[in-house]
Amino acid sequence: MFRRSRKHVLDWVGADEGNFIHSLNDFIEPTGARVSSQDRWMPRGFNESDEVLLDELGSDWLAHDVRDEITRWWLVYHERANTPNWDLLATCSVKDQRGLVLIEAKAHGNELKRDGKPLSPKASSRSRENHVQIGSAIQEACQGLNTPPWSGFKITRDSHYQLANRLAFAWKLATLGVPTVLMYLGFVGDTGIPAAESPFMSGDEWATAMKNYAKGVLPDDFVKLAVEDQAVMLCGRVPFAFLIRSRHILSPTI
Repeated sequence: MFRRSRKHVLDWVGADEGNFIHSLNDFIEPTGARVSSQDRWMPRGFNESDEVLLDELGSDWLAHDVRDEITRWWLVYHERANTPNWDLLATCSVKDQRGLVLIEAKAHGNELKRDGKPLSPKASSRSRENHVQIGSAIQEACQGLNTPPWSGFKITRDSHYQLANRLAFAWKLATLGVPTVLMYLGFVGDTGIPAAESPFMSGDEWATAMKNYAKGVLPDDFVKLAVEDQAVMLCGRVPFAFLIRSRHILSPTI
């Protein structure tokens, strides 16, 4: 049974294709990105519910050389290791160039994880090498994000890991020539989630939660722009945009 943010993503994409495309385009409109019925997205609904791994995508999603480069950047050893899962991924067009929309979805405060990437004391040597590689990749992304006019990014493998790996991947894709939109989407109004988990009951609650969550990790003005319009930077000539948006649920968690 799917619950919480996972359920709400599947409700959204599975309800009606036309409405999904329209509402997604409303969210990303400030970035200049556009999703059409000819684009691809995953998941597609409850019958096609798998989360998406960039390193498993075919060339109709992402050029093979980009896919292979971002996988090597993240992992030394690919076997039994993964790049991050995405709640929702869609291809798009940005000024006639193929791009990607990456979506991380939340429905309650406990889904905003502040912990670092775990490493078991019994981890294999390959897992340890991958752990080091991921730390280096995030450090590289942090340096790249701190490019004028921006400063104050402090993403790291060892704190707010989920946020760090999302920002790092979006930045890296843009450096590889893929226009990228990263959206944190808060599903609001799920009365089926226990109060102890701090469900988001309004867009304002979600925006406040994201500002508090990102405090000290992302620049305050970057987050503020993401809430109010878009926070955007150029990686070379290719844009990376960050959005924080909310959407009311279609039905509550049971």
